[in-house]
Amino acid sequence: MIRDEFIKQQKEKSLSNREMEKIRKFGERAFYTTQINNIVNYSKVLNFSCIILSVMLVLPVFMLVVGFIADGFSSSVLLYTIIVAVILFAVLGWFFILKPMWKKKLVKYKNALEQVREKEIQKQRQIYNKFVK
Repeated sequence: MIRDEFIKQQKEKSLSNREMEKIRKFGERAFYTTQINNIVNYSKVLNFSCIILSVMLVLPVFMLVVGFIADGFSSSVLLYTIIVAVILFAVLGWFFILKPMWKKKLVKYKNALEQVREKEIQKQRQIYNKFVK
């Protein structure tokens, strides 16, 4: 019976098995609150780091472009080109892939947390109404 309720909840909220396991372990409110805090904190740190990396990539990219224009492609700059390309793809991956995914997840978790709060408020209202009558 309880397992069926968790399966139903998982299908309704489109949660992964890992998320459902954490919800069972910590509870819904604690899970959503910690996930929201983690996403916000990690987003701030990664956003700042990627901005700094982007600024720091300007000079190496400029030097590589000047080197390509002056000498053409040579094997001596291949390693530096690969390093700059990997860092550039990581920064672009953050801004165009991970950050939007995390924003969607953040909205999903905030909505779920609001629903949990509403359920708890309704329970408290029912208890209060029974007590007052």
